[in-house]
Amino acid sequence: MPRSDWNLVSNSRFNFPENTIESIKIGNLILQLDKLITLQQRKLEQLKRLKTAMLQQLLANQSFPKVRFNDFKDSWKDYRLGEVFDEFSVKSKRENEYKLLSSTTSGMESRSGRVSGHSNIGYKVIDNGDIVLSPQNLWLGNINLNNMGKGIVSPSYHTFKIVNANPIFVNFQLKTKKMLFEYKMVSVQGASIVRRNLDMDAFKKIVIKIPNEKEQIKIASLFSSISNIINNHQNKLTQLTTLKKYLLQKMFI
Repeated sequence: MPRSDWNLVSNSRFNFPENTIESIKIGNLILQLDKLITLQQRKLEQLKRLKTAMLQQLLANQSFPKVRFNDFKDSWKDYRLGEVFDEFSVKSKRENEYKLLSSTTSGMESRSGRVSGHSNIGYKVIDNGDIVLSPQNLWLGNINLNNMGKGIVSPSYHTFKIVNANPIFVNFQLKTKKMLFEYKMVSVQGASIVRRNLDMDAFKKIVIKIPNEKEQIKIASLFSSISNIINNHQNKLTQLTTLKKYLLQKMFI
């Protein structure tokens, strides 16, 4: 562990305002920003926990979930993933034909500006509403509904069209704890603890329960609204953090 030389540090020069009132005002400003950032972090965590709890209640994978919207009484029907996912593979034919995207456990991300080190001809072409999954990291939640427009992803991903169901509803259901457990059960540990190789035939046999179309739309709309609120709070937290960093850099040059 590197250690500071106190004799050297103690001789370092620091600038302070000559006016004590200015020191107090600057200190209070940074303190208030810290409080705002802390409060925003708490709000964000509470919203994420709320979303997780609601996902577990509304998407409990039961024929008759305990928590439902009014006026919906019909039982949810069993579908195998192979009946909901229609796998396809459309390959790009020229370099950088579309924007380069990546699927992660956090969602779809742009890879623009990254150096891949090889050609992207032959990458898989996807569009909005398509499902993308990583066969090695599926059990960690690397399965996403593409919401970033037309793009290309690594040929190592599996790509699907959603049939017989509302894509947004299915997307939220694919991230529940129950589904993550199912993915783990149909994945065999590979060369490392993190990497698990997906048995695609077993994956397509996983059963999910799906309500009628109107209830799917209601649930999809609810969770889309919650997700938008979470994104707005995340953006606000980022803005506050950036503002504090900017002020510190400008005030203490």
